[in-house]
This record gives sequence, structure tokens and C-alpha cells, in this order.
Amino acid sequence: YDVVVMLDTDMLVLDSCDELFSVPVYAQSHDPAPEVTSTHSGSSIGRLNSAAKVIHPDPAVLHEFLSMVHSGVLNDAPMVRFFGFTIQGLEDAFWAYRSKRLGMVRFDR
Repeated sequence: YDVVVMLDTDMLVLDSCDELFSVPVYAQSHDPAPEVTSTHSGSSIGRLNSAAKVIHPDPAVLHEFLSMVHSGVLNDAPMVRFFGFTIQGLEDAFWAYRSKRLGMVRFDR
């Protein structure tokens, strides 16, 4: 697949969400909980929430993620300390380490 859209099973889709398949980058929903401070950049960042995400599968990114998990690089990340060693905490720590948080996207009609 070129693009995968994942939605939690407790999400109620009331209208077409086709526009999610045209988001050109990895995207994940924002967690409305308080921000945490990233040990990587020293800045305050919002946590991600795995309720909705757009993924462009890439074996190189998967390899980088798994290497960081196995090496322990992500162990002390605030998100891992908060969530524990769950996929949500590890993914959040990985993306905080690897990329910039570009802010919110809104789909207005």
C-alpha cells in the first residue's frame, strides 16, 4: 500500500474521510493532554495520540524505529515514561526524536 489510514475502533466516522488518504506526510492525531518536555530538543511538545494516523509505509523508517527501540535510545523519552513501553509511547518518542511537530491540520468544508 502507498498510504494506510488507521482509526481506533471507538471512533465513529460520520462522513467520508477520503481526504486523509491525500495527506502527503506521516500524520497522527494530537493528544489533548498537557504537553511534555522533549529530552531530545529541550522544547515543550504536545503528545501524539494513536486514535487516528496516516502512514506512508517505508521499510527504512521501520528499520530506524526498530533499531531505536532495540538499542534503548527511546527508553528515557517523556512519552515512554508516561505511557510505558506501549506502541503509543514508543511511536510518539520516535517521531518526537525524528521529526518536527508541524502543528494542527484542519479539514474545513
